Formats: sequence, C-alpha cells, structure tokens
Amino acid sequence: MYSKRIKSHHGAMAETDNLVKRHIYLHDYLNDQNLEGKKSVIYIHVPFCLKTCTFCSMNRSQVAPPEDYHRLILKEIQMYSKFSYIEKSTFDAVYFGGGTPTTLRSDALREIIVAVKDNFNLTPDAEITIETSVTELSDDKIELFKQTGVNRFSIGVQTFSDMGRKIFNRRGLGEWVKERLKFLKRMNFASVNIDIIYSYPGQSLEELRKDLRTIYELDLDGFSMYSLMNMPASKIKEEVSEETDLENFMCILKMSRDNGYDFLELTKMVKRDKYKYIVNRNNGEDTLPLGAGAGGNFGNALIMNPVAIQAYEESVKNFNSRKVVEMHPIYKEFVILKGAIQHGKIPLKNALLQKNDKIKHFMQYLTSSGLAVFSGDSLILTDRGFYWGNNISRRISEIVLESITVNVR
Repeated sequence: MYSKRIKSHHGAMAETDNLVKRHIYLHDYLNDQNLEGKKSVIYIHVPFCLKTCTFCSMNRSQVAPPEDYHRLILKEIQMYSKFSYIEKSTFDAVYFGGGTPTTLRSDALREIIVAVKDNFNLTPDAEITIETSVTELSDDKIELFKQTGVNRFSIGVQTFSDMGRKIFNRRGLGEWVKERLKFLKRMNFASVNIDIIYSYPGQSLEELRKDLRTIYELDLDGFSMYSLMNMPASKIKEEVSEETDLENFMCILKMSRDNGYDFLELTKMVKRDKYKYIVNRNNGEDTLPLGAGAGGNFGNALIMNPVAIQAYEESVKNFNSRKVVEMHPIYKEFVILKGAIQHGKIPLKNALLQKNDKIKHFMQYLTSSGLAVFSGDSLILTDRGFYWGNNISRRISEIVLESITVNVR
C-alpha cells in the first residue's frame, strides 16, 4: 500500500511539460478558423478574504478587494465576448471561487453576474455557483443571488464544532452556522453544499459524527470532505495517524450512504447536487478563466491569468498580448483520464492505457490489493480505493507520461 495519503487532486498532479507543443497568442488561437465552439464553463476568481483560516493554503490575500477589481473582470468579459469562438460556445456552469467571492460588494457581484449573462451563451439550466463563508453570506447578498439567478452554493463551514471552529479561526458558533444554513435552505435555492474538514487535531470520532448528523438534518444537497492537509502555507502542522484518518473516512462513507448520499468525486458526496462545473471540467470541456490567478483552457490551449493584482490589471489592459500554452493533442485524453479517476473510474479503453505493460501490472496490483474491481470496460475504485484515489491517480499519470515522452518529443 502507500506510505502517505495524497489528500487533494492538486497533489495528484503530474509534470506535463513534455506535452507542450508551443506558446501562441490567445487571439491567434481563438481566431483559428478550424476551431469550433463547444460546451464550456466559466471560472471567476476572487482571491480575497477578510480573515485567514488556519488550515488554508489557497491563492488568496487577507485584504478587502480593491475598489475597481470587479471592473477588471467586466473588461475581461467584454474582451472575450468579441471572439467568434466564444460566441459559438455555450456555457453550462459559472463558478465564483476564491478566496471568498462574497467579499465583493453586492453591486459589484450583480454587475459581474449580469455581464456574464449578457455576453455569453448560458444554457437554459446553467449552474451558477457562489463559494462563500457563512459569515460573508449576508441577507442582502442572499437576496441579490436570488434576484440574479444564482442557484448553487459551496459554503466553507469546515465544522459545526465550536472547538474545531476556534482551531480553524472561523467566526460564529456552530449553532449559529446551522441556523444560517436553515435560512438559506428556506430560500429554495436549487443546491446548497458545504465543505467539512475531518482528521484535525483534537477531533473525536463522535465530533465527526455530530458534523455528519447536522448535514443530514439540514438535508444538504452535497458536501465536500477534506482530511486536514499539512501544507506549507497553513498554520496547523499536527497530523493524525493514517489509521485514524482511514477510520474517519470510513465513518463518513457508512453514515452518509445510510442517509442517501454517495460519491460524486473522491472528496465529494452528494444526495441531489449535480456539480456541473466540475463534471464538465473533468470531462475535458473548456474553462474560460476570469480574474487574477484564474486558470482555464480552450481546447488544448492552457491559460493562467497573473496572480498579482497589478500584473493582472496590466494583462487586462493589454489583452492582445496574452499568450496560451498549446498542448499536444494527446493532452486531452490525459485530462479525460484524470477526470474519470476523480469520479472513481479508470476507463480501460482510454487510448493512453492501451498496450502499456506497466499500466497492466498496476491494474493487477489495484485489483489484488482490493482497491479496484473490474466492471465492463472500466476499473471501479472500491471504498479503500477512493481513500487512496489521489495516490492512484498520481501513479497512473506518472506511468502514462513516462510512456509518451519519447513519442511527443
């Protein structure tokens, strides 16, 4: 088995520099007449937080957003909307991530949502998600989101335990958080989801069970569950044992299945939530990135906006100087393969897994170790396989990239 669990899909990433084909100007790539518009998603990054949580290692700053930050996003929207490729694309999901997007003023959020709807072709049932904390989700913002058609929330609760919330530097007691979520549910938004963290210092199994029972009592549409990660930028360094972490994971699975939830991803369980944004991304669809530090892709071309606000502002002002990294065509198969594994499935007919002895041996290891079982033309991860899923994803990526390096070069 593995000596240490990889707890996030970020840790399962593998180096893909060998698949780089060329660097090309964004406008030249999007103006290529051979490209056709497609089903896509939009990611909007708001890298600001009014308070930094002790567990966090994300791309964010503990400051209020600059007064004109949303105007840069509005300008970026205008620039993208001029391309025929974008005009021909349909967008199935919009995701506001961060940071904490609700640090933006209500009028700024309204302008961005309206601009997205006015400038891009959203599908009739497009999913519009807001990431937020409970304390930033004020009554006026809830009303704003109701008016503007936001239909999905991803709320960073982390825990309802007062002790845990103090450890994480979260504002508000657990009972107050519970009441705010009840209020949000009464507003009849299509999908309300939260994040929880487990395996943090001092957490007992009973405290984890209490968090889970609260989720079921609130009848939330889904929840992401993250084992606490010891990251360089986080302030909590203590880790629980692998044995305790696995026990906690299995507790989440059993209780959640008993209450009508099951896996959507390696770290997400759902009852009704569809999470179109991540499903489309994992299927290799386009992601149009807006905001400082936002990353995305158009076909096989990858793009990353500057992280620093001043550099991002210059990038918006000089939009025609933006470049993308065009990848080798086989990269799309790689993305789809990685995406499938995030959903607990290894598609054996994927071109990258064919005629590869190392892959064949690794598949045998997974089945003999009880981490996966054959089902039709796929390997399906078992519960223990889900626990080690990101390790499995990482190893498959390494084997695949080793095997195609020579061919690409």
